Amino acid sequence: MSCQGHSGSEDSSPLPESDDDDTSPTWITPDPDQVDVVRDMFEHFLEHQNYQRTADHLAEQYGHRGIRPTRGQVSNLLQRPVYIGKPTMNVDSSRVDDKKVVVDDADLAIVDEQLYTRVQNVIAAKTRTYSQTNETVEPTDFVDLIGIDGLVNVAPNLQLHCPACGSVDLVKNGVKQTGEISVQNYQCNECDRQSKWPDYRTLQGIAKELEQFLEEMRDE
Repeated sequence: MSCQGHSGSEDSSPLPESDDDDTSPTWITPDPDQVDVVRDMFEHFLEHQNYQRTADHLAEQYGHRGIRPTRGQVSNLLQRPVYIGKPTMNVDSSRVDDKKVVVDDADLAIVDEQLYTRVQNVIAAKTRTYSQTNETVEPTDFVDLIGIDGLVNVAPNLQLHCPACGSVDLVKNGVKQTGEISVQNYQCNECDRQSKWPDYRTLQGIAKELEQFLEEMRDE
């Protein structure tokens, strides 16, 4: 479950067609139980500039409240203007050119605009880094892009193997923080070999193969 910060439905709330429309719009309101989570999310990301690390932080701090966002959910939530009181709504009307309308409502603001803008600047800078076609993807950036266990989570046939015996019967055995990256230690139940994920050499190989794959896609 991810943190939303508001109850109701942004982007699906109906707008009255005219001032004399009798239909009352369904509107969103700040959720007092999640306001602190949203603010913490913005502040933590601004400090560490790492989606996965922020997701892990929120799960650790608020998991008992059912809040365990993924890296992708953190990325999406950080870019929602509703948190500065500017929700967007889909409008189905021939009188409106733009089908997505921004509505100013200061009562919905959870974070201040300065914090929000600084976070958007960080996101924009990260996006530019990932979109550079003439630069090699650094392993640390790659981890942030996919998440430490991202490959395993999105590819059901992909599994971690013991580097010694090849067994997939691995159990987690502690975490070590290396800079911005959380390195997970594993122990093989077959041969007791200790290993870790991610490791720099493996990530270098993954980054190079991803670069080649993206290059081939661009050529198609």
